Amino acid sequence: MVINLSHSVGVILVLLMVSCLIIGLRSLQRSRSTINYQHRLPALRLARQLFIFSGLIATLSIYVFILKPIKAAVPQEVSSLWFVSNTPTITSTSTPSFRPTALVTSSKPPEFANTSDPSNPGLTPTPILPIPLLARFTSTITPDPNTKIDNVRFSTELKNNQLVAPGVRFRNPVRSMYVIYSFSHMKTGVQWTAVWYRDGEYLDYETKTWNLDESGAGIIEYEQDVDKWLPGVYELQIFVGDQWKASGSFTLAGDPPTFTPTPTPTITNTVEPTITPTVTSTKIPIILSTPL
Repeated sequence: MVINLSHSVGVILVLLMVSCLIIGLRSLQRSRSTINYQHRLPALRLARQLFIFSGLIATLSIYVFILKPIKAAVPQEVSSLWFVSNTPTITSTSTPSFRPTALVTSSKPPEFANTSDPSNPGLTPTPILPIPLLARFTSTITPDPNTKIDNVRFSTELKNNQLVAPGVRFRNPVRSMYVIYSFSHMKTGVQWTAVWYRDGEYLDYETKTWNLDESGAGIIEYEQDVDKWLPGVYELQIFVGDQWKASGSFTLAGDPPTFTPTPTPTITNTVEPTITPTVTSTKIPIILSTPL
């Protein structure tokens, strides 16, 4: 005869819990039926202790026979996640040499969507370069696998190649957004691409062959009309070749200003009346000769 030890322990715990509850209820009823306070107090104390003890038994039973088997059945997995820091702090004391980059705008941007899922930021996969942009690449140089881009920061003002009051929250009105980022192990001639999104929807892009230094800091300027800066979460994704290297985001609050066109006054030509001269006849006296 095979005895299941776990099953036997469970039955004992259940019986013990039920016994404590029954004895506790009887002790509680006894305390209510007793008028003498001296007799009522011990019965109440005993009932309280039995109820607490039965609760502990129930908790122990749930852990041993329910939670522990479930925890043992779930496989443990270790996943690696990419974390991008947007903290606007610079630890280096040396002043980097900045190389402003020109913003390349397209007259008719391609239509594609962001591959990340903004509704689940904790499960967002590594950003992927939109496929339509691959057709616009002109470089055939393979990027250095050690290439690193980080420390992406934003500001609405730039002075002497330095951001003025960088942050991650801004308010309208905004004309331009300046971005400074650090880079290292960049190879001359590789394809560099920056893609802009707002609330997960594509906005614009900039792509070029790299012609700056191997290491340093770069500047991106994103400019559009004031009324085009709609509120939302803006994200910048930077790629080297077709590999994602860094991302940064900021929140823009407030509605953009709207401009009411000023009516242009129309000039009407007023025709002045012309004065027609009137011809007046002058009577010339006629001298008649009379016979002498």
